[in-house]
Amino acid sequence: MSLVFKKASRENLLNVPVYINDTSNFSPKYFRVADVPSTLEKGKNLLRISAHPTNLVDNSQIFIDVRDSNGDAIYFEIPDYVEGDKSRLISIWIYNDKGDNNTPNGDATITIVGTSKVGENGEQIPDRFRNRPNVRWSTVLNVDRDRKNTSSVIFNSTPTATVSESIEKYQDLPQNGTALQLTTQTGNNASYIYKGTTAVVKISDGSEFNSEMIGYPLQLSGFTTPATPQTSIKNPINITSYTSSILRLINSTTAVMENPFTTQFSDRVDLTHTFTNISSADYSISYFQTGSNTSTGNERSFANITFSNVEPMVGVVDKVKVLIKSDGLPGDYELLNEVTVPYSSSFSIKVPIPSNHLRDPKLIKLQYLNSVGDISRTETIIEPFVFQGGNLYIQQRVGSTTYTLFDSTTGAVDGRNIGRQLVSDSTEYTLDNSSTVTEVTNYSVTFLPFETKLGISFSMKVSSTGTQSGTTRFYIAGAQTGSGKYDDFDSEVLLSTRAFTSVVGEFTYSPEDSNYIVDIPTELQGRFCKIIVKLQNGSVGVGNTTKVKNISIISTRTYGADFSSKYVDTTPSLPGPPL
Repeated sequence: MSLVFKKASRENLLNVPVYINDTSNFSPKYFRVADVPSTLEKGKNLLRISAHPTNLVDNSQIFIDVRDSNGDAIYFEIPDYVEGDKSRLISIWIYNDKGDNNTPNGDATITIVGTSKVGENGEQIPDRFRNRPNVRWSTVLNVDRDRKNTSSVIFNSTPTATVSESIEKYQDLPQNGTALQLTTQTGNNASYIYKGTTAVVKISDGSEFNSEMIGYPLQLSGFTTPATPQTSIKNPINITSYTSSILRLINSTTAVMENPFTTQFSDRVDLTHTFTNISSADYSISYFQTGSNTSTGNERSFANITFSNVEPMVGVVDKVKVLIKSDGLPGDYELLNEVTVPYSSSFSIKVPIPSNHLRDPKLIKLQYLNSVGDISRTETIIEPFVFQGGNLYIQQRVGSTTYTLFDSTTGAVDGRNIGRQLVSDSTEYTLDNSSTVTEVTNYSVTFLPFETKLGISFSMKVSSTGTQSGTTRFYIAGAQTGSGKYDDFDSEVLLSTRAFTSVVGEFTYSPEDSNYIVDIPTELQGRFCKIIVKLQNGSVGVGNTTKVKNISIISTRTYGADFSSKYVDTTPSLPGPPL
């Protein structure tokens, strides 16, 4: 759609002698002109004519001429296309990216000449003007080659589009407290120029702009010479620094700014002075750099849509609407996104797909809009496509630790209140007068997939004739399964040891104890196991006794097990964009 340069050479119809100079606005008696633009804008501009069925000579030719402010011909085409009302389209091409061959801004003239049967008042045409071009209509309008095109977008052939899916990971944005952590770039030898309606900053110190800076404010300060033209009016508010957001980049060292450098005056609030030049200054810009993102592991589905043959007869496609619906089901299309597209006949866009549209055949409809949002009558429908989707993790950050609360790839769920009671035993178990490590009870348990932690609580009592220690130990052993196996277990693995020294003492271990949580050995996770409880006295002697009761064992996962962070800071993190 960035127009191929074409040059026209034709007769200036303003110089053709005619009998009738039609001065009406839309030539209702002869050419019936419609959609006359007030301004010719970049790209292909629409004009319609519909020859009068009785006033013009049958099968006579209609001549058209368009001239710029220099009197040179402006290229136009008459597509081989007839509207439903029998009108013909005129496509007037305005160039804005062809350098010296750009269409000049200023007044342009459209002239139409034809052959009429009758004069303006119905009189006969004089013999010397009869059966030859004898009626002319013209209008003067403005050319603004940098203005977005507002003509209706009309196609003669439907654009083609293909879709593919990409699965992309989300990122966490680096933060300083609750604010984004920005990257600052500084330099010198930056110049500023304002010409027409465009403010430009150019850097010449070897540094470069990048696309991530677009939309962020750039500041110029430390001018080597004052900005010009200098003002002679007293009390300007600001003449030593300039700040404006970057609107777009021309190249890696030249940026178009959103606003020019201006100042007002402390005692003249109605007066504004505009500077057009800063020869050299220091610059600074702070922006968010995506390279400092960290991956969260979350994934999202995107539709990558590639367009070709986006070549309307008139108008310029400025945006594309992407709509979706289930194939074969009633109902309207749902809007997914509206995307601004480049000035080109082929391009690609990327649109996120919500989770409710995954794993189900979907129809995608594409609509083409001009710069004011008018939708073209031509649409593209993409054949049913199934988006598979990616991984989803719901996470919570506590301090410097990120916990995965939901993992869609494995189906694992974690949470502060998620766990299972495996053992609840109020029986009292006693070991008297023995220093041998002795099993007093055991429990058969089966771990669910992704259970990784155990929480062990119990009450313990030690008594003796003198000071001695009592110890409670918890072991685990995996079951041997299959044919020929009955009550067979692997070697025991120590889970936890609690020793308590006293003449007579009691202690209850609970979630407040720093050793309450223990790891389930990796090789035993998701398996049938036995948890064994063993007691030991520190020495042999009458009256030396260790007792344990109220044994409670729960199974859980990482987040639920982290009692060190049970008081959770729920300040939300800023969301991160896809990679």
